[in-house]
Amino acid sequence: DGSYTVRWSATVADTYLVVASLRGFQIVNSPWSFEALPAAASLDSSRLIDLPAAFAVGARLVFHGVVHDAYLNNLTSKDVVTAQVTSVQSDLSRLSNDLQVTSCAVLDHACAVRGDNLTQAAYFEASTLITAAGTYSVDIQIQSLSLRSSPYFIRAVAGPLSVRASTASGEGVAGGIVGRALSFTIYARDAYGNRLADGGAAGLAGGF
Repeated sequence: DGSYTVRWSATVADTYLVVASLRGFQIVNSPWSFEALPAAASLDSSRLIDLPAAFAVGARLVFHGVVHDAYLNNLTSKDVVTAQVTSVQSDLSRLSNDLQVTSCAVLDHACAVRGDNLTQAAYFEASTLITAAGTYSVDIQIQSLSLRSSPYFIRAVAGPLSVRASTASGEGVAGGIVGRALSFTIYARDAYGNRLADGGAAGLAGGF
């Protein structure tokens, strides 16, 4: 019937110029341009980049990730990225915290958009402040679906010795009777009250 159908699929998000011709001559409305947008976020192509295995309490936990579609195109649509860190300890007082997620144009901490929305950027930065030592799980979700390797496990270790947070207890603190041996225990803690197994690497001393 004199009509021709041409089919093709783009794998690179970009603006394309299409030229259509018959017998070597361009048709009336040729050429034309159209924009191929990125596909939906891919859980297989998206990943974390620099999540540390361990970090010190009181120091802000910061890590980055990259979000692509299945063809490794940067996303330019608004895709929601959420992150949550949850303690795996049995202590219910250390429950969970939502990480602040920031959209970053490049991985130089020059963040263009504040909030939970990833807008015109493939990179995101997540950060939170943890003060309780222990093991934590980090769950990264894109459009409410977890990344393939999520959750990730990290360890928060106690900070340096704080003499203001360390205490002593025992009968040697309360008093005693002459001729009887007295003792007391020093509990070494960091500034957030976390226990230091090695006494803060500075040794413990008690005197009379």
